[in-house]
Parts: sequence; structure tokens; C-alpha cells
Amino acid sequence: MYVKKRITLTISPEVSQRAKMLARNRNTSVSHLIETLIDQAASSDVVAGHASLVQRWRGKLTTQVREEPKFHFLKKKYDL
Repeated sequence: MYVKKRITLTISPEVSQRAKMLARNRNTSVSHLIETLIDQAASSDVVAGHASLVQRWRGKLTTQVREEPKFHFLKKKYDL
């Protein structure tokens, strides 16, 4: 189970009215409409080949050689 979080968006009054009309026509809330649109956009980025920040930077950064146990633990954990 998860708890949804509130966010604040600043949009023009015209866009706000269109969002309310669209949500009403789809029998949903503006919040659910926006959540669905963001989820679809994020999914299409993955399908289109847009890599996440982690995927883009993996292997690009190098680490210094250290003998500290904590460093070796983190290195193994994050596959560095």
C-alpha cells in the first residue's frame, strides 16, 4: 500500500479549464488525468530508447583505489 503525495502545479487558467473538461469527459479527476499522462510519457521514453540518468552515466565515472571496507561494500553494491 502506498500513500499518494500532493504536488502543486502552476498552469494558465485556460489549460486548467481544458484539463477539468477533459477529466469530466473521461469520468476521472484532473489528478488522475495528469498522473496517467505522466506515466504514459515516462513509459514512451523507455520504449523510445531514452535511457534513465543512471543508465546514461553507468561506466562513465571512475573511482579511486581505496582500501576502506565501506568503499568496497559500496563499490560492490553499485557495481562500480
